[in-house]
Amino acid sequence: MKPARPTSIIWFERLFWISAFVSFATDLDTEGSLFEIVLINAVFFGLLFLLWDLIARRASNVFKWIYSVLAFLGLGFFLLAMAAKGLGSEMLGGIFLQMTGPDLVVSAVANILSFGAAICLFLKPSQIWFRSKGAVIQNGDQLSDVFE
Repeated sequence: MKPARPTSIIWFERLFWISAFVSFATDLDTEGSLFEIVLINAVFFGLLFLLWDLIARRASNVFKWIYSVLAFLGLGFFLLAMAAKGLGSEMLGGIFLQMTGPDLVVSAVANILSFGAAICLFLKPSQIWFRSKGAVIQNGDQLSDVFE
């Protein structure tokens, strides 16, 4: 039986949530009261759940673009952080200089996963699915059809 959604959307979901949990892992050493940390993370995951639902379940083209722009900006800011750290720049008040090696590695993984998730939204089966407003796809979900 074929899935109701294209494989590229299913991969988007996987990469999206893995990226979210990797990003969450970087916040585990955040300073503040337990209440503040729980509240901030509850809001964060609530917004992520809403974004995921609108993209992967309701086929919202608008939120597909919002997520894609955010993923692109996240990757851009990460590259900026790498350049600032390498140059010892005081850019943005030196906030990037405070990032440790492990922070940079985890941030790289999260940003690459987010960018990969965004790419999944623009593969051919995903484009067809978004145009059909989330209708069940009967064909065009084979690997050979993805890169035409």
